[in-house]
Amino acid sequence: MKTVNIITYYNANNYGAFLQAYALMKFLTSNGYEVTFKGMQIDTQKCDNAHTLELCKLLSEAQKVLQVDWSDKDYDVSIIGSDEVFNYNNRTYGRIPYFNGSNVNSKKIISYAASIGAANYKKLLIRNFVRYCGLKKLDHVSVRDERTEKFVRIFYKKNISRDVDPTLLVDFEEEIVHLKFDKYVLVYTYGLKTEHIRFIKKYAGERGLKIIATGAYSPWCDANLAVSPFEWIGLIKNADYIFTSTFHGTIFSLKYHKQFVALVDNAVKVKELLEQFNITERYCQTTDFGELSHIVESDIDYDEIDIEKYIISSQKRLLSMLQ
Repeated sequence: MKTVNIITYYNANNYGAFLQAYALMKFLTSNGYEVTFKGMQIDTQKCDNAHTLELCKLLSEAQKVLQVDWSDKDYDVSIIGSDEVFNYNNRTYGRIPYFNGSNVNSKKIISYAASIGAANYKKLLIRNFVRYCGLKKLDHVSVRDERTEKFVRIFYKKNISRDVDPTLLVDFEEEIVHLKFDKYVLVYTYGLKTEHIRFIKKYAGERGLKIIATGAYSPWCDANLAVSPFEWIGLIKNADYIFTSTFHGTIFSLKYHKQFVALVDNAVKVKELLEQFNITERYCQTTDFGELSHIVESDIDYDEIDIEKYIISSQKRLLSMLQ
């Protein structure tokens, strides 16, 4: 059995970081690979209130299913990614050497759905030029967005593929936990403008829907839930409507064909994701109630969005890269 070591930040205090790691592990193990994660010390976000502390506990418990290897043994393949592993300016994990293939003992080193996020090109080059040159040693580079592809092409002259986030590669039907809630809108954001909060309360009130928040504490919601990652997926899947501002909030809304809107200020990652699937109208910066109502009340036609073709091509390409 071939051995694969995943190099990513699997223990950040948010659902997306864990679920992208878990999904990549699940896809690989289901295809016959023995999978571990590269052990590394990462300073995660502070759990500075009771709500966040409970969320941290639930995520820590979930992370126990990930087999972490702190040794320096050789592997058949090492995979760097996914998520913002190419953003070397990130204060939390940007200085970790493994993210450009340094100190990695494998017969083959590839990346999968890696990203620089919203990082500034110029600042990345000034501070990390030598580190990015290290990407030349990779056998294949896979990124998840056009912005990252253009940046990495400065250093990497071989083929670069664009692939979907690992959470789209697998289903979670065996893992999902359905909580006993119905008739609700789900809010999953890092924070919202006052006008957006007023609009959500108006929208939910007019339809007799509860407002449930997960992730960041939102005192204006009817309920703030600290839930496990798989309970969170259940809340996404069963919501009447979703208001988000995050990349993975958007990804899971798309995955389960939900009606949603991304209420953002300047979220490059979310914008590029929606551009990929040609639904940029869901990227919403306006605070005008009339415009907001028009966007929210216009249903997404998922028959027109062929997400499956992107998933299938990424699945095939990843398996090919591992050979």
